[in-house]
Amino acid sequence: MRPGHRWRHGLVAWAFWGAGLAQACTLTMGYRPEARPPLMAEAPDDSGVYLELFTRAAKRIGCDLRVERLPKLRMIEALKRGEVDFYPGMDFDDERNTYLLFMSNGLPGGLVGVSRPDLPEVTHLRQLAGRRLLRNPGQPQYLEDLTEAERAAIPIEKVVSASLQRGVEMLLRERGDFYVYSQLSVDHLLRMRPEWRSQLKVHRRCCGGDSRYHAAFAKASPHMRLEPNPHFRSDQPEGADNQRVRAAPGSVAQRFAQALERMTKAGEVQQLLEAAKGPAD
Repeated sequence: MRPGHRWRHGLVAWAFWGAGLAQACTLTMGYRPEARPPLMAEAPDDSGVYLELFTRAAKRIGCDLRVERLPKLRMIEALKRGEVDFYPGMDFDDERNTYLLFMSNGLPGGLVGVSRPDLPEVTHLRQLAGRRLLRNPGQPQYLEDLTEAERAAIPIEKVVSASLQRGVEMLLRERGDFYVYSQLSVDHLLRMRPEWRSQLKVHRRCCGGDSRYHAAFAKASPHMRLEPNPHFRSDQPEGADNQRVRAAPGSVAQRFAQALERMTKAGEVQQLLEAAKGPAD
């Protein structure tokens, strides 16, 4: 082989190898060890809607998906450091906004309250004065919008596990009076445990109503590049749909968000959710 040809051959091989490295991509999705059916099974089983949805979204942008299961508070620290790239479903709050960027995951969102049947209908959390609100360590401070006096009137009972079932069991043992949780998870639990329907009451107007659900991408992730959000409305409160920054075009995080959006518009996310529902009793 002529020297020039060997040089060109080597250059082509190096370019191909380098392009392969540039395209290599693994996204780490973090989640707590507890189950949240139908979204994810209990560790070490990662099966569920989340695994299928985000594996497909990652594959669409040339990435693999890795799952890391950690207790919620340790997961938060890993997200802050960028050691975990994203959490599949999380509610916006001001503290999380400092280290996470929120992007729609296409799943139906919204929070509801769960209580025993004797509690009158709750349409605002200030009505819980004198009632014990259950809260697990990874949940937002749902009482932030209340006055100091209103917050003081609602005692908080700690739920050690983030499992919805654990909170429901505490309600049934009268160790708490009200638990705020995802509507999707509450509806699925009552579908699978019909014997609890007469023992529980779902308060659907307590906590903001229906909303879009969001994945939360670590701002410190190596797959994230941030830029000012030109669509930010300074005259509106910050929230998951009104953030000061966004993922820069071309970044892995931005392409990942686009893949999720395309899957949502095509109806693929809803199909995954419907397929995961258990049979009606």
